[in-house]
Amino acid sequence: MNVLKLALLFSVSLNVAVLGMTAYHRFSRGHDLESHRGGRGEMSEELELSPDQEKEFNRLRSSFHDRRREYSTHMTELRKALLAELVAEAPDGERIDEVLSALSEQQAALERRLVEHLLSEKALLRPEQREAFRRVLERHILSSENESSEGRGSEHDPGAP
Repeated sequence: MNVLKLALLFSVSLNVAVLGMTAYHRFSRGHDLESHRGGRGEMSEELELSPDQEKEFNRLRSSFHDRRREYSTHMTELRKALLAELVAEAPDGERIDEVLSALSEQQAALERRLVEHLLSEKALLRPEQREAFRRVLERHILSSENESSEGRGSEHDPGAP
């Protein structure tokens, strides 16, 4: 595998990771139940959560964030290993493939955890709250996708104006 292919693989894996984390961070910012001003957060207000629901949402969120940090730490270590191979005098193509596979597995596992987390939250809702939950998810997920595609701009598209 030549250096250009290795650099391309690194770039693609880094972009996938950045897009995934951007989507997650965009979602989690609006998903916070406690606002930074000490009041009720956007989701709590929009869903009209009861105090018991809000308490359980916060517990779930805290647990999810702890797990997310574990995944992020591991993915950072994998990216360091990938970088080490890319800048090595003689990059090991097999090792690069192993690291890329491990990164993909970690990213997929994080996405699965996010889905499980959201389903756990949904299970706490009364039927009349579920439509508002769908709207909040849709707003955050779609806006993060739009931000990700807009962020690439002309520097990644030679044909762009």
